[in-house]
Amino acid sequence: MRGLIGRDLPGKGTGLLFRAKQIHTFGMGYPIDVVYLTKDLTVMRVRKMNPGRVGPLVLRARYVLEMGAGDAASCGLRRGMQLKVRHQ
Repeated sequence: MRGLIGRDLPGKGTGLLFRAKQIHTFGMGYPIDVVYLTKDLTVMRVRKMNPGRVGPLVLRARYVLEMGAGDAASCGLRRGMQLKVRHQ
């Protein structure tokens, strides 16, 4: 899985959702927000990651949402919220 590595940033308020418990940002050219989610898409943790870092292993996470840096806060994402996914 590559996540956003080698891709353009998604538009404001959008991101890339995939199954993972841990990510890294090696090879990325920009910082991102990482949102760790449970199997029912409840936010467990939100963190900003700069390029060249390894994120924490979040054992209870089922999914990770990668967004542009600052997008999670601008969308109001915080621990305990449950997300709904709209496919495009």
